[in-house]
Parts: sequence; structure tokens; C-alpha cells
Amino acid sequence: MLKTLQEDEDTEDIEDDSSMNAFTAYITEIDLGDDSGCSDEDGDEDLTLEELRMLRKEDTEARAIQKERIQDLMEENERLMSVISSLKLKLK
Repeated sequence: MLKTLQEDEDTEDIEDDSSMNAFTAYITEIDLGDDSGCSDEDGDEDLTLEELRMLRKEDTEARAIQKERIQDLMEENERLMSVISSLKLKLK
């Protein structure tokens, strides 16, 4: 169902949702694993924020690589469509 909803959104919303999903999953994992209740472990809180920053950085880098790859594939697709069109004209 989530995929269906995302298909209706524009690309930026999908990208934002993807990075938020990673953060939400991570935070949920932390919350489920912490049965100790409230504690004064400020070091763990800082570490958690640092881990979230790393996740965001990794997500951003992955999105940049994916965008570049998509652009390359679109350019290759255009080139191939042009070749196909030329070959069709030659066959007529």
C-alpha cells in the first residue's frame, strides 16, 4: 500500500519519505530494544544522534548515485530509441 501512495507523490516527496523511513526504522529499533525506561545516559543519546546523521549522509549519497545512474540510463535509452528509429526508416 505504501508503494501505491508513493507513486502518486512527486520525486522529492518520495526521496524525503525514503530517508525518513530509514530514520523511523532506526528509532523504532532503538525504542523497542530499550526496556530500561528513562535513564540519564547522555552519551547514548549523542551516539544515537550521530548514528542518525550517518544514516542521513549514507541515504543522501545513495540517492545521488541513484540519480546519476538514472540519468545515465535515460540518456542511453534516448540513444537506443534514436538508433531504433533510424533502423526502422532504413527498413521502409
